[in-house]
Amino acid sequence: MVQAFCYTKYLGHLELNFDDDGDLLEPVDGTGVSFADVVTLDSSIDQDEDIEEMLDEYREEVRLSGLAKDPG
Repeated sequence: MVQAFCYTKYLGHLELNFDDDGDLLEPVDGTGVSFADVVTLDSSIDQDEDIEEMLDEYREEVRLSGLAKDPG
């Protein structure tokens, strides 16, 4: 699973192939990446209520830290 862009706008499933030394096989010839799929996380994706509930524990702390995105 990979995440890209700010605020986890894109979430993806990526399968990579490595050689015996742990190095990524060359992606240019297609051997390094065997699968890639990207999902845009927008309003078309339902939020998971259980996950939202778990995150509630941290929302106030993040808001007070000044790191929260201004919903403005």
